[in-house]
Amino acid sequence: MKALRSWSLHLLLLLFRSCVSAWLSLNDCGRVGSIRQRTFSDDNGRFQSTTNSDIDIPQTSHDSTFLSQVEDTVSNVLNHYGRENVETSDLVLSLNPPERESFGVARCLDTRLQSFRRNKDCPRCWLQRAHCICDQCPPLMIQEESVIRRIFLLMHHKEICLAVDTAKLILACFPHHCRLVVAGIGPEYQSSMKELQEAIHQPNCLVLFPSEDAQTFADILASNSKQQQNEKREGIGSDGSVRWDLIVIDGTWSQAQKIHKRYFPPTEKGGPQRVQLSSTSLLPLHNSHNAGHQQLRRHPIDLRTISTMEATRLLLKEILGETAASTGDGTTSVWDTMLHYQKISNEAAQRQLGPPRTKATPDSQLPMQCRQPRIQPS
Repeated sequence: MKALRSWSLHLLLLLFRSCVSAWLSLNDCGRVGSIRQRTFSDDNGRFQSTTNSDIDIPQTSHDSTFLSQVEDTVSNVLNHYGRENVETSDLVLSLNPPERESFGVARCLDTRLQSFRRNKDCPRCWLQRAHCICDQCPPLMIQEESVIRRIFLLMHHKEICLAVDTAKLILACFPHHCRLVVAGIGPEYQSSMKELQEAIHQPNCLVLFPSEDAQTFADILASNSKQQQNEKREGIGSDGSVRWDLIVIDGTWSQAQKIHKRYFPPTEKGGPQRVQLSSTSLLPLHNSHNAGHQQLRRHPIDLRTISTMEATRLLLKEILGETAASTGDGTTSVWDTMLHYQKISNEAAQRQLGPPRTKATPDSQLPMQCRQPRIQPS
């Protein structure tokens, strides 16, 4: 009897220990789950980067700085008119065209950002967390005294949060040099637009766009006299070299044409200089076996399938030189790394979106033996 009682007490003690261990495990899971949720959004649903030391993820891994700026811009517009009036058609009709465009773009972006937050997608690579590539694509380094001062990404609003967009990789590569500007929203609502408009009137500003008067960077340097370069006091580096502001337009080809026409007057009328890629840089793009430079969206003209990321990469390579920059370990050039980043991004976006959709061939264009037989009405 005494042995049976001792055995029963031993079983009760083991059961008690098991219950305590299970309770502690559940408590830890709940704590970790709440921490993970704060990684991508705070209590108000805004995009934030976590600073909690319990998480073994670098703070820059999922940096949300640029998307937070977009959200601030959207809030500035909608709060100006009152969020309760967002769906009021009378308000829209009463606005002048620039204000109406700002309001319309902000309203579209607000809907997209809300959906983005609900899905808890990554605010840096704009992919679902299951396909996030941020750990594979850390920021790159360009020397602080580089001849590149700032890179403005003038982006069509439909590109924001788009999985196949490549300009997000430029933001991820050079967060300290880049400025994200949403086309269609005025400078009174976003400081980056004001900064861009001020840069346009400086002589050391370049717009990457293949217009009729566009020149290669080498030709631009050759055409600028030494006296003209000395007058560019705003963009002088510590070694006396000119520091350039680069504006890159991001969107489909038709969107980019409209943005270029709207924001940049011709060079002969005081607009910024247009820069285009040299024939040497374009030569590898004609190699059909190297598809890493292409965007996932199709275009009937091959040259227009070049992604924003690849065009910017090649121009920076022309400006800074083949070996002017390297990755953190100094073993790989930034330009090779950027190309690798786009390949990683394209593959992740394809996994997320699935295989590309193909248009069905109309029955009238098929060979006779492949057409579906027509059933005659009885």
